[in-house]
Amino acid sequence: MNRFDDEALTWDNNHERLKMTKVISEEIIKNINLSKQWSALDYGCGTGSLSFFLHHFLDQITLADESTGMLNVLQTKITDSGIKNMHPLKLNLMEDDYKHHHDIIYTSMALHHIFDTDKIISVFYSLINQDGYLCIADLMSEDGSFHSHIKNYDGHNGFDVDKLMNILKKKGFINVKAKICHVMEKEFQDGSTNKYPIFIMTGRK
Repeated sequence: MNRFDDEALTWDNNHERLKMTKVISEEIIKNINLSKQWSALDYGCGTGSLSFFLHHFLDQITLADESTGMLNVLQTKITDSGIKNMHPLKLNLMEDDYKHHHDIIYTSMALHHIFDTDKIISVFYSLINQDGYLCIADLMSEDGSFHSHIKNYDGHNGFDVDKLMNILKKKGFINVKAKICHVMEKEFQDGSTNKYPIFIMTGRK
């Protein structure tokens, strides 16, 4: 069991996270002409909040995550809502053989947990249909305090946006764009708070 399994049942209680996710969904809707004929992959979906904001605009959505706990909560939410076009899947694209292609892949606050950024962007590119889109929302470079509560955290402390844009371009994505879309305020156990800019980046295959 990983820490995301432990946190799954209370994940949606974080109102600041849900507010951020809503902003990200609005940016995707505003910047990409989504189609009800499109297949989507929500990678690192957690409890699926982003796809709940987007499912009306798409055909079928595969919601992929490594955490069984998150996927269990997600399945309960899907069942309770009666939504028919959202499908949970336990998946690690760095290890699993996944052959399905999608018109859009989006990932929110998950990329910083993937050690090999270069490889996962290559995998994303290979799974996107021609003229399809990749959308990444994540942390700008930060001082490491965002995950200071996690023992032995081994992910990225956010991203240098220019460097990440260059990775997308080198992999073949075109019209790569990025902007700060939200500033997330996070409260720590000692009562202090800090603000973390969140970027959204899009590229087309």
